[in-house]
Amino acid sequence: MLLPEATAEFLQQAALHAQFTVERVDLDDEVPGDGHSARLTATIVRVFRGDSTWVGRQTVVEVPCLVPGDEPPEGGTWWSSIEALRQTTVMEAYLSLEGENLAVVLGVTCQLEAPTDVAQLDEFGSTAAERVHAPRTQVKKRSHPAIEYAQDQKVFVGLVLAFAVASTVIWYLGRG
Repeated sequence: MLLPEATAEFLQQAALHAQFTVERVDLDDEVPGDGHSARLTATIVRVFRGDSTWVGRQTVVEVPCLVPGDEPPEGGTWWSSIEALRQTTVMEAYLSLEGENLAVVLGVTCQLEAPTDVAQLDEFGSTAAERVHAPRTQVKKRSHPAIEYAQDQKVFVGLVLAFAVASTVIWYLGRG
């Protein structure tokens, strides 16, 4: 998971911060792996930042998603479940341009019941409900136990290696 400041920097570079209706969700396959990219046929209904000429335009929005059995890859991307995407009718996201289509930046999305006049995602990708429950530095959005375990193991391995190097240096210096 990226630090909030790094997330904010990526989101600031997004071409659009918008809400869109979802008409269709497509996925090439549902074979478990390292994550997938769903293609949402969508119509832009609100633009909070970026080119407002996108309003009313139908496009394809690429969203990082997981199917049952997927292991999310490491990194700062937030993953949506394919089941949740298939039930979504309105979504808000930070979007980058991918040719004629759009892609969700870092997977930062917010599923809504209806379009709103006010943005629901802040500059860190948090919703108002998340901000009420915990400061952003403590919010873990769509975290996966496998990722947390791998991160803990990396820290442990790093400490073991540091100890081994220090012991070797002390042993070598003590010989002479």
